[in-house]
Amino acid sequence: MFFSATNHHYSVLKFFKYVDRQSAEQFKSKQCLKNCLNFFHKRINEYPNSFNLNFEIKKYKSLDKFNEEIKKLKNEDLVFMSLWEKSTKSFISINNGILYSDNREDYYIDIILGIKDVKLNADDIQIFAKNLFESIEFDYGYFLKAPKNYDFLYERRMRKTFFGGLSAKVTRRDISINEQLIDVYKGYYRNIYPLNFLNSSHLESEEIQLCIRNDQYVLKKLNDKIYTLYSSNVF
Repeated sequence: MFFSATNHHYSVLKFFKYVDRQSAEQFKSKQCLKNCLNFFHKRINEYPNSFNLNFEIKKYKSLDKFNEEIKKLKNEDLVFMSLWEKSTKSFISINNGILYSDNREDYYIDIILGIKDVKLNADDIQIFAKNLFESIEFDYGYFLKAPKNYDFLYERRMRKTFFGGLSAKVTRRDISINEQLIDVYKGYYRNIYPLNFLNSSHLESEEIQLCIRNDQYVLKKLNDKIYTLYSSNVF
């Protein structure tokens, strides 16, 4: 079964991992990026050619040059990475937010892949998730389809501004929802999407149990710690 991303839509994969400061500093950002790049390249047959490292947009001649730069850095020095492929506008983002905050003792890491105008094989998504889990042991994740003008962080459509740019109207509730992702290992989930990667605490949710009992969704084990919950209408 394929998920279609037509009419300039993105197929989006998001993963979240709860961390304290010590585990954030030990997070395997380089291995995580390697897994994401492999999946990315297989989908669009291209590699990223625009890069943002630790919120600094710098011109690198190639992905190899970018990789050379991050090899010089320790795990705790890799705070944020964003990589884009300009022609397709597909991207990878890895954000280790606790490392640029002095006030937090725990938070979450988010990994986002947005792949534009492609068909994603559901089985391939799950294979990618298995490989990703082996390197970073995420706690939660999901797949969704999004329009081209979309705020991938807050999951809101962007509109044209008075000055001709694009902006999403982000509310306090949107910010609060994202802040609650710190509790993904304790049963918090953002929504029920066409495909969800859940831990055992999520299965205690009455909403999720109702979906399973009503045959709206199918539950399968991805590995010993993560389950895949997907819509029976999609597969």
